[in-house]
Amino acid sequence: PSSVATASPQDDQDGTSSSGDTCVGLSDLEEIISMYYFAFLDCNMDVDVVVLPPAEICGYDPVDKLKADTNFIILDHGYNKSSSNRRITFSFPRYTGVVLGGTYDRLHAGHKLMLSVAVMSCTTYMEIGVTAPQLLERKKYKELIQPFETRTNMTLEFVQTLNPHIDYRMLKLIEPYANTTTSTALHALVISPETKSVGTYINEKRAEAHLPLLDIIEIRYVLPPPEFGGDVNKMSSTGLREREWKRQHEKEQQ
Repeated sequence: PSSVATASPQDDQDGTSSSGDTCVGLSDLEEIISMYYFAFLDCNMDVDVVVLPPAEICGYDPVDKLKADTNFIILDHGYNKSSSNRRITFSFPRYTGVVLGGTYDRLHAGHKLMLSVAVMSCTTYMEIGVTAPQLLERKKYKELIQPFETRTNMTLEFVQTLNPHIDYRMLKLIEPYANTTTSTALHALVISPETKSVGTYINEKRAEAHLPLLDIIEIRYVLPPPEFGGDVNKMSSTGLREREWKRQHEKEQQ
């Protein structure tokens, strides 16, 4: 069965407006969501958890449609009873067209954070590129990478849980940039620190084509728990595949 918990995003925020309200920006929400995912990873890496953005941002309250086999954290909004009824306001740019891409193998906390930031930044239309198998030949433990259809469906299901009112277009990435260098429907690109150069290249090409540059939204990494091993700086699909590979070989040796 699923479990649902409510958390207030203003508890750790000290930004207040002249009216005494608490103003929460995108980076604040990103940090809070990241902290919740890390906390759950530190307790149990195998538990499926989804942190839902405040309903006020997406105009959608998913409580009645939550999956039975997933644990949910719902970031509350409205009034903080412990802070003299100060109202929370959300202040950050939102775009009609947002794009991002990735492998999305074993949809993990880092993916979920990146997708959550994209959804919170989007009002209307989103393109999500999922890397095709032919571009993954050099990945470690490539034989354990989930099928393209599985990765695509899990990613789409996740973002639809956050906000089903956005028009999501799932793309098969057979090259890194898809139509980001030419599309007039896109206005913002969500990237991770390791793909910063991709954003630079895309905007260079858009400038050459006399197209508006995409606003770049760079997310942070979600740190893995100590038991993760491998790259200690971020959650990664490679690390999860390595963990699975070790488990399989331990069983074979028993």
